[in-house]
Amino acid sequence: MKVLVCDSISKNAIERMRKACLEVDVQDKITPEELLQVIGSYDVMVVRSRTKVRKPVIDAAKDLKVIVRGGVGVDNIDVDYALAKGIKIMNTPGASTHSVAELTMAYIFALARPIVQATASMRAGLWEKSKFEGIEIQGKVLGIVGMGRIGMAVAQRAAALGMVVLGYDSRTVGPAPFMQMVELDELIAKADFITLHIPLTESSHHLINAELIGR
Repeated sequence: MKVLVCDSISKNAIERMRKACLEVDVQDKITPEELLQVIGSYDVMVVRSRTKVRKPVIDAAKDLKVIVRGGVGVDNIDVDYALAKGIKIMNTPGASTHSVAELTMAYIFALARPIVQATASMRAGLWEKSKFEGIEIQGKVLGIVGMGRIGMAVAQRAAALGMVVLGYDSRTVGPAPFMQMVELDELIAKADFITLHIPLTESSHHLINAELIGR
């Protein structure tokens, strides 16, 4: 089978595919125009978020059997159209869980302790210690919207640091000893920090808007 890798992925992943006797062609800088020209000769395509797999690409992919998204979301793929054409869609839902959870905590620390601003100040030759005093996150309330793999991973880390964790999800989520599930209105009213870990859909678009911030 011929595999087209359209975006940058780990060398280890490429080597594992080749050891499985797949013919792998890496074109991680391929343009949309170039993709339309070559996709017709491949059985599998591997993408991340850069490459958009819309109807024109799917129509041009005469032999395509599988689209693999190296990541969680598949919003860069016309999933329903691909499935209607008999093309399977696969992703790697757990691949970035720890990275995103850690990055979320880094953002919370950066907001509580103005690290970026203080660094810029010091590089400018200033010593504005009192201006960048910051706050402790222990005891603060973290509101997490979306309690999937990443939301849960963030909740665990925040609770370990002594934060009070409130979670909201439109789906039913089982109890966890380190957090409390609440309605969105309560989360907004009580949270000192809010983090969103949800897909972009019609219902979630502009979920955090001026009216909600005003509360």
